[in-house]
Amino acid sequence: MRLKACTYCLFVAVLLFLIVPFGALGQTNRKVNLSEELTFVPLPNEKVFVHTDRDLYLPGEFLWYRLYLVDDQQHQPSGLSKVAYVELLKGKNPVLQQSIQIKDGMGSGSFYLPISLESGNYTLRAYTNWMKNEGPGRFFTKEIKIVNTLQAAFIPTEPEADYTISLFPEGGHLVKGLESTVAVWVRDQQGRGAGFTGVLMHKTDTLQNFSSHLFGMGQFRFKPDSLASHYQVWISIADSSYRVSLPSIEEQGVVMQVEDEGENLRIKVRCNPPALVPSVYLLAHTRKQLKHAGQVELPLGKGELLLPKTLLGQGVSCLTVLNKNRNAYSERLFFIPPSGNLELQALLSSKTLGIRDSLNINIQGLPTTKPAHLSLAVYQKNALQEEPEEHLISSFWLSSDLQGSIESPAFYFSGSGSQLKEQANLLMLTQGWRTFKWDSILRSPSDDFTHLPEYEGAVIQARISGVDSTSSEAQVLLSIPGRHFKMAHSHIGDKGSLLFVTRDIFGPSRLLLQPYSIPGNGYRFEINSPYSDEFGTAQPGTLYLSPEYGNLLEERSLSMQVENIYTGEQRNTFQSDLSDSLPFYGVADKSYLLDDYTRFPTMQEVMTEYVPEVAIRRQNDKPVFRVFHNRETGFYHEEPLILLDGIAIRNTERLLKADPLKIRRMDIVQDRFVFGQKPYYGVVSYTTYRGDTEWWEPDERNWETEYQGLAEQRIFYAPDYAGNSLESRTPDLRTLLYWQPDIVLEQGNARVKLHTSDVSGDFIGILQGIAPDGSMGYSIFEFTVKQAP
Repeated sequence: MRLKACTYCLFVAVLLFLIVPFGALGQTNRKVNLSEELTFVPLPNEKVFVHTDRDLYLPGEFLWYRLYLVDDQQHQPSGLSKVAYVELLKGKNPVLQQSIQIKDGMGSGSFYLPISLESGNYTLRAYTNWMKNEGPGRFFTKEIKIVNTLQAAFIPTEPEADYTISLFPEGGHLVKGLESTVAVWVRDQQGRGAGFTGVLMHKTDTLQNFSSHLFGMGQFRFKPDSLASHYQVWISIADSSYRVSLPSIEEQGVVMQVEDEGENLRIKVRCNPPALVPSVYLLAHTRKQLKHAGQVELPLGKGELLLPKTLLGQGVSCLTVLNKNRNAYSERLFFIPPSGNLELQALLSSKTLGIRDSLNINIQGLPTTKPAHLSLAVYQKNALQEEPEEHLISSFWLSSDLQGSIESPAFYFSGSGSQLKEQANLLMLTQGWRTFKWDSILRSPSDDFTHLPEYEGAVIQARISGVDSTSSEAQVLLSIPGRHFKMAHSHIGDKGSLLFVTRDIFGPSRLLLQPYSIPGNGYRFEINSPYSDEFGTAQPGTLYLSPEYGNLLEERSLSMQVENIYTGEQRNTFQSDLSDSLPFYGVADKSYLLDDYTRFPTMQEVMTEYVPEVAIRRQNDKPVFRVFHNRETGFYHEEPLILLDGIAIRNTERLLKADPLKIRRMDIVQDRFVFGQKPYYGVVSYTTYRGDTEWWEPDERNWETEYQGLAEQRIFYAPDYAGNSLESRTPDLRTLLYWQPDIVLEQGNARVKLHTSDVSGDFIGILQGIAPDGSMGYSIFEFTVKQAP
């Protein structure tokens, strides 16, 4: 496993560090502070965390989620991307996909899980278009368990135990004659750590005994003095023993050791033979932010540096030892838990409740001056669904900067003390190392950033083929027809590429592409999927559930079926249209509601009788519109943009013969209007009563398809048992009592009210969120629901 943060460190500090020879920075016989000589301009990127209401689901249920998007350096809500993509994968196959709107670094949505889904471990992943530049290894991923209780025998038999045993020398290498720490990590088929004992032997001599700490991690320390084949590492797990080969032992090289001395890190560098290199350079960075760059002299092959922890950033830092030729000798990670988090507390009106009882929750946050947006899930706690192992603090500050799955990342934020510090150090040791890919770092950033940030809205990418020629005015218009239509434009790029920047397109829509100022009519269009077709190497394991969970699954299945029968209609309620109803041209200079005027048989009579802002002229023996600008310039001599429910109209003659009874409103923009790079001399926009233009025969050059816009916001339903509704005979078997993706914490307070169901047992609430300055909070609370005696 390797550090993600290191692999994407394309920052200017390193560029200058590499481009300028070390000799120009200072002589090798004196120490230099390279950080004073480097200019640092980090390249921004983003991180995602998704809070789901639970981790295990049955088909027929909803998966509710809240998405948090932050910048990858300060961990503050990102204002860069306005769209995020969320997928449910089975292996590498997308099962469900959604794009959601992001506001102030947050968004939410839901998936209905079809009854046809098979039991198994699925992957929920989320990312932005901008994050695609760094590959799927940077995407947020989370394992989701789905159990289909309506299918026969869905739980496979658990196979015999099998383990992965990995050894990680500190810094990446073992060198003959130099002492090193070696981390040991033992995991089972599910990626869970397994306890072990170990023995290091040299031929037939026992050198050292060691054992695991938490999560299957341990370590031993030794100084190799012969070939790796002369050493044996034996790992005992339960009743079985396994022989593991040591990594190769190099005859010469450089090793590093990092010792935590409280306020400082003592970084020791050793080389063999002693005259191998006179000095090395140490580079320390945290999430692309350069924290230290300096030189370490190696007289007699030994040197060390005392690095104050205050110089490092909070979270995961990368320490790299390099030579003057830019070659990395060793690399090591170090973790500093974040401070200054948002302290959240949930005060309950009662911790013991009856069925259909009300619960008032007073949420408090410190410091009180920080506003915050929180998400809250309250569900039944049992062996199927307990407290999650990950929260947004552990994800942003730890997991997102490490590659692969980390067991119980929330543990590393559960307190302080020597045990926690030692376990965090073991985790860092098991992350291995890598050398800088200098060629990729020196490559122009434009070679890597092929995906643009969607800073206004969804970017629809398409392609046109069969174009004979293109002029400077040639463009393609994109329309989402309707009363509140949407429009975008694109010029034709390399190889016919099209790129439309859109805003606020929600739900399924009719999408129209219209070539404009392009001769001919043999065009073909193709719209690219916005979802990534790249997948990480890590895949979830096979789902195993104990037969003891049978009763719990039956109860959960009954709950799902009852909810679908009795509350199906209520759960299909969505928030009202979130889109901006103002058209792309803004407020019109003149608007006509045709019902306010005398109705004429044709649009030509309407335009002639009471629309003085638009004149009908003849050009090439065909009628054309000309818009009146002002008294000084009179009417434009060029054509306006004419629209019908957002569809560009090129045949004015047909429009003038149309039935005006189908038209509700007409907007006129009298100023010169630039749409894309093409100027239009005014806008004449007609809208129908219901956004229905089926009666209008489309231009044969237009291309139409169905388009799935941003996900509409489903409203979570839960009954309110106030008043007489408590006596309702409708069964209520909810195990998810409450879901609220956006609780606003103001002046340190927020209040929530919910009602229990007919289900008794233990319940847990998961509360987490973020403030605008990046302060994050996480809290849990529990209560019990009891049946009446």
